[in-house]
Amino acid sequence: MTHFQLSSEQTERASALVTPALSFVLEHTFGLGTALVQYHWHDGAAQDVIDELGTYQNEDGGFGRNLEVDIKSSASNPFAARLAMGILLSLRDRPSSPLIAELEIWLRDNQHADGDWHFSDDVYKGELPPWFAAWSFPGLNPACCIAGLANRLGIASPDMLDRVERLFAENALIGGTLMIEGEPVDVSRISCPLVLLSGATDHITPPAQVFALADAASTPPEQVTRLTTTGGHLGLFMGHEALEHFWPLALQPVLAASV
Repeated sequence: MTHFQLSSEQTERASALVTPALSFVLEHTFGLGTALVQYHWHDGAAQDVIDELGTYQNEDGGFGRNLEVDIKSSASNPFAARLAMGILLSLRDRPSSPLIAELEIWLRDNQHADGDWHFSDDVYKGELPPWFAAWSFPGLNPACCIAGLANRLGIASPDMLDRVERLFAENALIGGTLMIEGEPVDVSRISCPLVLLSGATDHITPPAQVFALADAASTPPEQVTRLTTTGGHLGLFMGHEALEHFWPLALQPVLAASV
């Protein structure tokens, strides 16, 4: 997980939002959110965060129960596991907890031979937004994030890391072996102008991975625009800096090509 320091302006804006944020999570009885705000801004206890996080852990050691808000099934899923590990790693004085050992077992038992952690049938029985409902391997692949976070937590086995390394070394999309509805995906067929917007602290799709599309596509270099905002993955879509500065820049070439 990438760590960065807020600028003085960002710190001032964040500080101004702490009180209304705490009021919001308290009003909506969001225990985990309350514990996190208290921990990061009011010297709250790390154990309180772990205790609240434990309410999202299932008996199999995985996490679900709507920790990932877009996945309504209570069954364990890889995206909830990723969120749980991110929260654990945010605790500077993280106490030991059986919660982590139980998660280690779930990660070990649910990684597929292809290196990824797939949705179970029970996850598909719950309500899912389109981007999850239509998920097919290897698209929307959380394996690299999960393995990296597990490694930082000290719960990644050598076998786990080897499987993920093989998965990304294969790189079916760039290698031309990725099939969708029986047809091979050929990235080189893309020749239109590209506007590639990345987040400097995006640990899901880092800038180098975003910009690598230009190397595989057939778009002329002079028609490739590369932009990087200081935000993370969600910050690309909701961050103040991205919305006010970078998205207008990103859309200028689109507008120019549309008139």
